[in-house]
Amino acid sequence: MKSATSSVHAHLAAARGTAPPRIKEVHYFDGDQYLKGDGWYRSAFGLRLFKRGRRCFESTPGYIESDLARRRLADDLPQAKLVVILRSPAERALSHFLMRRQRGLESRSFRQAIDDEVVRYHSSTRGSDGDGAIESAEGDRFKGRGLYADRLQALLELEVRTPVLILFMESLIADPGPSLRLLHEFVEIPPPPSNASLPHKTPGGRDTSRPQPDEVLVLEELRRFFPPENAKLRELLLARPEAFVTLPQETWPSWVAGESDLA
Repeated sequence: MKSATSSVHAHLAAARGTAPPRIKEVHYFDGDQYLKGDGWYRSAFGLRLFKRGRRCFESTPGYIESDLARRRLADDLPQAKLVVILRSPAERALSHFLMRRQRGLESRSFRQAIDDEVVRYHSSTRGSDGDGAIESAEGDRFKGRGLYADRLQALLELEVRTPVLILFMESLIADPGPSLRLLHEFVEIPPPPSNASLPHKTPGGRDTSRPQPDEVLVLEELRRFFPPENAKLRELLLARPEAFVTLPQETWPSWVAGESDLA
């Protein structure tokens, strides 16, 4: 969430050989729609396009936060090609907060929102309470959503049968070509044009909120909090090359590479 998912979705929707859903976030695996069965899920993509052999895809960031969704994905679509887009977790948290404030969904200060949050780890081996969406309200998960290594480890414990593609928002923005080529190769569709760029898409319109001085102070605290968690991510990606597909290590953003993100 807040890591260029909408932009990548728009790019794939315009690419050759794909069949996007009628709505970007289907929320089949993490919601009550699941009770309608896989026929309903297939219909979300349009059966006419599905029968043409196009690559159907959807973009629901909440799946990686939900233990229930991860289990359902592993059980029902073990051969699915999963793509996870990551962003500096401190910046992601602030962007998430500003979006909710702009939409009138958040009345607390950034400080209060972070202090109120109960950060939970999601892992089947730790005896999670179940669906991550139930454990804490979506709007409260500013800090917890940045525990990337924990979420990916929980996914691997479900024995997903195909590697997971890891992309980084910073790389997509700074130089989209390598990431987009890797994405197309991973999902097995024709390569993008050599001059392909990433469209700017923000659900509900462009986010015009700007952080206040007190929010910048909280951001700096988060930048000091996340390096150990980022190190876990880096170690996981390096230790499990068979489980993850990503850009060469030398091109990783500074927050993944272990460099300081402090302003």
